[in-house]
Amino acid sequence: MTTASLLRAELRELGVEKGMTLLLHASLRSVGPVRGGGRAVLRALLDALGPEGTLVVPTFTEGNSLTSRAYLHMTRDLTRHQLLSYREHMEPFCAASTPSQGMGRLAEEVRVTPGAMRSTHPQASFAALG
Repeated sequence: MTTASLLRAELRELGVEKGMTLLLHASLRSVGPVRGGGRAVLRALLDALGPEGTLVVPTFTEGNSLTSRAYLHMTRDLTRHQLLSYREHMEPFCAASTPSQGMGRLAEEVRVTPGAMRSTHPQASFAALG
């Protein structure tokens, strides 16, 4: 099982430096088991970037658009009545509370961390810490 300190060392080997801005889309499954889970991975990233660095992650919400691939996939077999009902109940995007869709657990860890800022684009938002 990997530890946060080992992750910090590996991030340095990959060229992550204190003070930089890092745009990251990562799979916790690909990282493998980490003691402390996604929270520990986030802590390792923030420690590697230091207090002057910034971590940015995609927090996309493709399902709340009438033209996105996700919407088209979810509604392709609906009747007209079902489609109208689906549209009526589609939740509006709220940068503060709408979870990301399909971006993974790490993106959600960043999004819900106190101090994180999220852009307001209803489909292609990003969240940042630092």
